[in-house]
Amino acid sequence: MKNKRTFLTALAAFLLMTMVVIVWILYSTFSQKTSIENPPNPLDYFAFYAQKLNKQPQNILNFIDSLETLPYKQNLQGPLGALLSGRASQKEKLLLLQKLLERASIPTRWKIPSRVFEFQSNHNWQSWPPHPSPPS
Repeated sequence: MKNKRTFLTALAAFLLMTMVVIVWILYSTFSQKTSIENPPNPLDYFAFYAQKLNKQPQNILNFIDSLETLPYKQNLQGPLGALLSGRASQKEKLLLLQKLLERASIPTRWKIPSRVFEFQSNHNWQSWPPHPSPPS
């Protein structure tokens, strides 16, 4: 009888501690606010670089222009590959620019008929590249 009571007391204590741990895990998981200091994905390189460039469109454009331009026209490595390698085709630069501006909370848009990419800077829409070549 005494062993049964001791067992039930230990079981109740174990269940209570388990519930406390579960509640603590749920609270700590869902109570965190997401921001650039605490991104939802710790491997979000685009958000990191946007923050590093002070979320300024001109800084982002200078960074994109500083990347080595590769001669092919396709998108082979994507924006992340362009960011990590420091080399990109014109199309990959465009996709990287879009990602960085997006993470910097700067509005962007595609003008489909003319194939121009635009972003908002000081309440004005600017296109990139500044003098787009005619579509091929």
